[in-house]
Amino acid sequence: MYDARTPYVGDATAVGNLVHEIGLWLSSMELPYNYTISLQTTSEPYGLTIHFDSVTAHVLGVERDIDKRMYATAPTLLALIGNLEQVQWTYAAPDGTAVTRSVTLEEVDQALPDWIEARNLAYHQDNSEDGTDWIAPESVKDYAASPAAVQRLMNLTDYGFYVVTVEDGAYFFNPWP
Repeated sequence: MYDARTPYVGDATAVGNLVHEIGLWLSSMELPYNYTISLQTTSEPYGLTIHFDSVTAHVLGVERDIDKRMYATAPTLLALIGNLEQVQWTYAAPDGTAVTRSVTLEEVDQALPDWIEARNLAYHQDNSEDGTDWIAPESVKDYAASPAAVQRLMNLTDYGFYVVTVEDGAYFFNPWP
């Protein structure tokens, strides 16, 4: 995946290859969902929109699957496309309503310190790792520095774009607001 990174969202071929590399298919039903992409490159914020086929939403529960997968994928896309500032996705809800969601670079960058802190606390609590704390970078873009950094971001985002809340003294990753 590191080799698929691209400096510009305007390079449609490179962006398409990266989207494919990341694997935007939703494997929960073991068949790919069709999508197309469009690029917003004429003015900032530079963006990428993934349009899921309207047939997709008629499969029971696919809305939640699409959102979960895209919230997990968006930070990696933001990291690996140099000038990308926003990831959007669209699909039709089962009732035919158009749904659009998005994640911005600013949102991910603001969430990173809390996300990293929660990750560190979780690993200290369950003793599943050697206790090494991760340090939050200034931007999710910093994860494009090496294959190991990309893997670290993917490990972090494996659960989707989550916020951290504290309930009864315990830290929880909760789905997006």
